[in-house]
Amino acid sequence: MQVVEGNLILLGNATIQGKITNYSVIEIGDRILQKVRVPRSLDNFLSRALQQNGSTTLYLNGKILCGVRTPEGKIYCYKASPIAGFFLCVCGVPLTLVFGLGLLFIWQGVAELRNASVTGKLQAMGATPISF
Repeated sequence: MQVVEGNLILLGNATIQGKITNYSVIEIGDRILQKVRVPRSLDNFLSRALQQNGSTTLYLNGKILCGVRTPEGKIYCYKASPIAGFFLCVCGVPLTLVFGLGLLFIWQGVAELRNASVTGKLQAMGATPISF
């Protein structure tokens, strides 16, 4: 889990794909993050943090935003499902025989399990889980 803290300065151009908002750039403190994927459930809290004065903390798993600590001190994370990750991995094994299609399932399953691990840590810190 990567933790980035500072004043949230800029949310760049965004494109929406299903339940994900893709930001071209996010500037926080002296850091510039590029191509960040934000679950739509967290997008509102990220926008609200931009309007507030004070330090914001972003919790990332690779290029995926898993949680936000707003300047007022509240932590929000998206609700990742380890069951869904496990299910994708299990379904991926037999589907690997079908043109390697199962590898995509396994890849997504492992990513979801990693996200669930990060959001579990955030919930242990007192984060409020928000449904995807």
